[in-house]
Amino acid sequence: MTVTISWWVLPLTTTIVAFAWALWNGDYRPATGYGSIGKGMANAFLLAVALIASLIAWLIWALLA
Repeated sequence: MTVTISWWVLPLTTTIVAFAWALWNGDYRPATGYGSIGKGMANAFLLAVALIASLIAWLIWALLA
């Protein structure tokens, strides 16, 4: 079986870039008190945006391929 580089590279690249962006822009400084809850929610929101972008890219790929 051979694996050919095809159109699946575009959504894969979108996924990698989206999650790299979310991890790069996350706030990972130490927090004290209740500030860690807000940071956790903000980081989760960034990861959710990356997940949605990734799923949309894979959906478009599945519909067009």
